Amino acid sequence: IYLFSGNMYLLPPGDKKALQDLAAKIAPSDSSAQYARAWEMQRKYRDSFISYFGDDLITLPGHKLNEAFDNFNHYYIEKALCDMPEEERSKYPAAAPKMQFPEALTCHDNVGLIFDEKEGLNFYPGLEAFIAPFKNPRLLEEEAYREVITGYLESDSISTLPFRKMVERYPESSRQAFAALFANPNWDNDKDFHELMEKHKGAFLKKEWVPTTLPFNRYDD
Repeated sequence: IYLFSGNMYLLPPGDKKALQDLAAKIAPSDSSAQYARAWEMQRKYRDSFISYFGDDLITLPGHKLNEAFDNFNHYYIEKALCDMPEEERSKYPAAAPKMQFPEALTCHDNVGLIFDEKEGLNFYPGLEAFIAPFKNPRLLEEEAYREVITGYLESDSISTLPFRKMVERYPESSRQAFAALFANPNWDNDKDFHELMEKHKGAFLKKEWVPTTLPFNRYDD
């Protein structure tokens, strides 16, 4: 997900190259200032997400994604306009564009959203099946739940983020879940979890994260 200041647009993965070219064209000479501005914009968007939804990790029915984000973006824009000087408000549209998430997301019974400070907003189809065994490790007696976790581990498109969230939120039950998954009753989250992430998610641990928000405003002079 890439966000532009002002109106927000959801772009499919196929537009990545075009977006990168656009970002290069609009990048100003004072890149360090714009970089800092981009992080600040992402922080404000995340703060608004948490304020509106009540958490930085939520799950929604797939068919409710568009409606939920239409309502959230309306809230976000209204809040942003209220914080602006009155003479500036008229430059910006009061209505957010309608969101249209791809069917690959909306077709799922549930979609998880995690808005991380560094990694930005991430979407996880079927996240509830991933979370459940970390809350109740006995579910790992069922092969289906084991496959969900191993699938997340083996995916090269999923970072350490959902795993870190489980360890942070459910320290003891997540320890039990990993102990059951790897048949290691002495599993230690402080030691073994980091080694697990290094083994399966090493590229993400080395990655230098950049803001997912681009400070581009067509009203700027």
